[in-house]
Amino acid sequence: MGYSRTREYKGLLEYRNSKNILNFIFEWNRDYSFYCQIEFAGEQTDYPLSSVIERLKNSTDTKPAKFDTQFGERVNKWTKELKNDIPKLGIHLLTKSSEVIYKLKNEIEQQSLEYNQLLELEALKRSADEAWNSNNYQNYMNAVNGKLGQLPLSYSKKLEIAKKQIMKNNGL
Repeated sequence: MGYSRTREYKGLLEYRNSKNILNFIFEWNRDYSFYCQIEFAGEQTDYPLSSVIERLKNSTDTKPAKFDTQFGERVNKWTKELKNDIPKLGIHLLTKSSEVIYKLKNEIEQQSLEYNQLLELEALKRSADEAWNSNNYQNYMNAVNGKLGQLPLSYSKKLEIAKKQIMKNNGL
């Protein structure tokens, strides 16, 4: 399999081979979670090894790993389990262009896109609501203009009222 321990910091053990990098991470300063990421040299994205293994096994059965109390013991226990999975599933052969990594990358990018769109929609609603609540009908129109298809129906109704109020305020 050719993995060598290449780096060790508090809460991080890194193993490399010629194809990929496995990082065992223990979040000692936050929530004490323990996980492994697979990454590839020159890439900024890393992938949860558990997700890669699930896909390689064609399984949706996710079980959280059970560990002992010390970080080193956790890594040793998990690596013993991985010792069987790595050659059996070909993890040591994975590259950034492997099909399972490509699909996982697309899934992560899609989730990120959907999340960002949700954040943008919430910001748009907040901006429109603030303008509406302060009776600034022009800002309300500017906020919702061209985006009514993404917003609840109530924003369309408020837009009609805002247009009437602007016309009334301008003496039209």
